[in-house]
Amino acid sequence: MGRLVERIKQRLARFEFAALFRDELGWDMPSVDGNPQRHPLRQCLAHQGSSWVWLRAEWTPELQGGDLLLLQETMPGEAGADPLIIAVTADATRSLWCWQTGATDSPVWRTRVMVRGQEDGAWASQLARLHHEHWGVEQRLASALNGLDIPLTPEHFSGFHQSWQALSQALTPLPDVAARRRYGLCLLLRLVAMAALQQRRYLNNDEWYLHNLFGQSQQRGRDRFFSTVCNLSASKGFRYP
Repeated sequence: MGRLVERIKQRLARFEFAALFRDELGWDMPSVDGNPQRHPLRQCLAHQGSSWVWLRAEWTPELQGGDLLLLQETMPGEAGADPLIIAVTADATRSLWCWQTGATDSPVWRTRVMVRGQEDGAWASQLARLHHEHWGVEQRLASALNGLDIPLTPEHFSGFHQSWQALSQALTPLPDVAARRRYGLCLLLRLVAMAALQQRRYLNNDEWYLHNLFGQSQQRGRDRFFSTVCNLSASKGFRYP
């Protein structure tokens, strides 16, 4: 999976969308008979089951709420089709990804913007779930692309609560138990936010940014990671660590 994600990141950065879905994810190329007549601004790139990938040219990012005309447009295909629309600006520097979620009779559109030349590890990992060996023909794109829709499991809740308790108990300089719990929660939420930014390469373009800071701080002495990263992020903001 790691090598696949790396290849997907490179395809995304170069805007090689057809090669991404056909070569990396193993989706089918539209047949001549089944491919709708090519539109000047619209092209079908690949399909898998009821899911179809469309490339739309000349997206205008300045329109309110993305491209409303794009989202409201009825794409050719069978009833109940599950479209993924990739709209690219005229200068090919930005792309808007659009897919449906919710009930098929009244879907809600989800969107994501990609910038040419920038790698996005988190998005590449989500797209890797669409590989043909793991993708069922009855599945909907939302089940793989809506990362925030993954339900909270008891294991997730228990792990977060245990981390919160351990961190709060370690804040012994604070005499008040309630204050330790509030500050511990603040620190933990900051770490979760920084981990999300790191995963998207927003921290020095480095997916191991926090890990490297932790290793360097350990060499300088005990509790240095807390004083130079955790404490500063909670008291002065994200830009300090």
